[in-house]
Amino acid sequence: MPSHKTEYLFSRKLTFLDFALAFVLALISCALSCAQLYDGHGWGGDFSQYIAQAMAIIDGNIAEQIKNNTFMMQNSIGFGPYVYPWGFPVLLSPAYALFGFDLIAFKYIGILCFSGFVFAFFIFCAKFLDRKGALIASLFFAINPLLTDYAANEILSDIPFLFFSFLAVIFLSALFQAKIPNQKDLIASNTDGGGNKIYLYSILGGVFCFFAFCTRSNGILIFLTLFTCHFALILYFLLSKYFDCKPALLHKFYKSCVLSPLPHIIPYIIFILGILLLNIFLTTGGEGHLGYLSKISYKTIFGNIIYYIFGLSGFFDLNLRKILGLAILIFFAPLIFIGTKRFLSQYYGLGMFILIFILSNLALLILWPFVQGIRFTFCLYPFVVFFMAIGGKALFQEYVGYKFYKKSIFYIVIGIFIFFIFKTGWHAYRVHSSPYYKEHEAFSNDALEIYDFIKTNTLQDDKIIFFKPRVLYLNTHRLSVATPKQDEIPEYDYLLSYEYSGGWVESAVKPYIENNSSLDLILIFKNENFALYKIAK
Repeated sequence: MPSHKTEYLFSRKLTFLDFALAFVLALISCALSCAQLYDGHGWGGDFSQYIAQAMAIIDGNIAEQIKNNTFMMQNSIGFGPYVYPWGFPVLLSPAYALFGFDLIAFKYIGILCFSGFVFAFFIFCAKFLDRKGALIASLFFAINPLLTDYAANEILSDIPFLFFSFLAVIFLSALFQAKIPNQKDLIASNTDGGGNKIYLYSILGGVFCFFAFCTRSNGILIFLTLFTCHFALILYFLLSKYFDCKPALLHKFYKSCVLSPLPHIIPYIIFILGILLLNIFLTTGGEGHLGYLSKISYKTIFGNIIYYIFGLSGFFDLNLRKILGLAILIFFAPLIFIGTKRFLSQYYGLGMFILIFILSNLALLILWPFVQGIRFTFCLYPFVVFFMAIGGKALFQEYVGYKFYKKSIFYIVIGIFIFFIFKTGWHAYRVHSSPYYKEHEAFSNDALEIYDFIKTNTLQDDKIIFFKPRVLYLNTHRLSVATPKQDEIPEYDYLLSYEYSGGWVESAVKPYIENNSSLDLILIFKNENFALYKIAK
């Protein structure tokens, strides 16, 4: 039961020490990421398209890149966008302009974005928690082996999107911040936070909302969250005469939205202007996947719910994540619930904005008929951990009893941090001591050898069958397709077989190789893992 003394969450003034601690945490996360950094990458095709688009920006051949990728996607199994959002390629383009094709340079973009996120997360937490609580919450990210490794070694948009979406949400939600205990005030006045800070929040919120959308298409949910909050407020105001409404709330709504509507309009202006300018200078050129919504079923919805329940526990990056990680998530669930409830009671508007953002993302992931992967939940982790920290503060300061639960929380958090440090150190050791990390990846010595052979011994317009067409295109600038249909193989010029690929393409390619005579397929190059065949016409 809560004690009679209630301590509300007031925004506290940040000091130099807070910013210094945030900087130290950012440096720690940067150092841990760099310790796990290596010069290689997995076979995923997404990273290669991001790099190809960044190269196209600098080389001035955007139209050609879109045309070639469209051909590869239209003729390959599965699906993929013809053009990815341009935000991440734009971030990569300076690295390409300065260092050329350098994987390490590309990876540092993710590391810098993650360090920036850690800095911003601590500052955000320090506004509502004491310094110790903000530090504990931030350590869940700064030393997290899942995220530090991901930031270091995945040239993907997930970490930049985490950074931009977090900043967009905290700045836009500040427009709805209330500072009066127990008053469910939905709109911030011009004087909330002092001076013209609301205008600064409005501008930064609009800018980072645009950046988030440019980095990943589901960043539109931030914009829709803002629209939903404003629409709900307008509806509430129009219907207020039918409900028991506090005059203070109506007065503040009138003062903020009618007398000073500009702070609430600015984000829309920035976002829409940004989209218009983006379409002028960088074409979208692709297609959406709305047609796949027809594949939604009870089975896909249930499967996604199960996947993301277990997947969220992967935040703890445990080897037994489906058992132990889920148990830890369930153990912390009461804290998340208490923290969410407490934050809503103190900062209703700000908390509702965050909650709508979380629920809209979960709804999209659950309804989408294909599993998107745990990386699509990265943008939700900061707010889950923040609410958990708020709940922990409430439990220890305001609830009498629960001694066993409180003591268990202490030991489990310490245990998680020790595990994080051990796992990060072990992974850093393996990266630099085991050849596996490059032996069976897209930039192994064998892979680089076959890329060089293809660039030297094939024609520019030759088309090659391979299980990762975008990776091959990035490294050879030859059009490639991934087709599982044996009757389509003779339509192309070369067939590249990879020993460890598996999947649909190799299941068709290998029998074709075994069942056809040397007159149909002519082996022209082979190394330990790759075999390149000329397809006879």
